[in-house]
Amino acid sequence: MKKAMDDLKGRPKEERTATAGAVAMAIMALLFIGWAFFFLQKLSRGVPVETEWGPRQDVIDFSNLRSAQESFSNVYFDATEELRKIRDEAASRQRDALQAEQNSGASGGNSFDFEDGSGSGFGQF
Repeated sequence: MKKAMDDLKGRPKEERTATAGAVAMAIMALLFIGWAFFFLQKLSRGVPVETEWGPRQDVIDFSNLRSAQESFSNVYFDATEELRKIRDEAASRQRDALQAEQNSGASGGNSFDFEDGSGSGFGQF
């Protein structure tokens, strides 16, 4: 170790800075890996982990969350069914109107009467 330090003293400042940065990053990586290992080990054993940055578990009431989810699901289902009924009723009315138009038009044909009353030309289908 002493020999490596003496060797670095003789090198340019940029190389010494780069070496110091690499050593610092290696130490930080080693500390992070150690922390992650022990943290995950605690979690796997089921030990509650105290954190200052997250919500407290006793504050979160999951039963309220479940009831809100069910309520939203019911409202969504009701709205979907209501929209489906409206669509079906509109389609039924449209179909009835088309059938009535076809029945009334079958006897004389469809034509548009122009101002002169001729009923011919572009108005006929």
